[in-house]
Amino acid sequence: MLLQEPFTLSSDADRAPQLKASVGWLLNLMSLEIFWESERGEIIERCPRSFNPWKYMDHPDEVQSTWCLRFIDEYGDTTFNQYQLPVLVEELESIHSKSKDSEARESLESIIAFIRKCHDHAHTYVKFLGD
Repeated sequence: MLLQEPFTLSSDADRAPQLKASVGWLLNLMSLEIFWESERGEIIERCPRSFNPWKYMDHPDEVQSTWCLRFIDEYGDTTFNQYQLPVLVEELESIHSKSKDSEARESLESIIAFIRKCHDHAHTYVKFLGD
């Protein structure tokens, strides 16, 4: 079968907003569990809330200028060490005002409090577990 219309990047790029709109509901289902772990991978504590970036931001490009948030992998695991935790908290605080509703802001406040509690404990890490 021959293609009647040649493939062009611009014509397919025009369809991207339609695709994003059609899967937007699915993106809102993604959430990552957060754990405080020892250096041996033992769970010290589980965060009472999960992290769903789509509740706090409208577009994934919003995190591209961050040092930590941009590396959170929705499909894998992301580990932050003690040196990274203050930066992570700062970045989470910066997106707090962008949270879409009061429930999302409360969730983010809970996550920030959890990460603060994990800080300054040698040989422990905060891990985001993706899908």
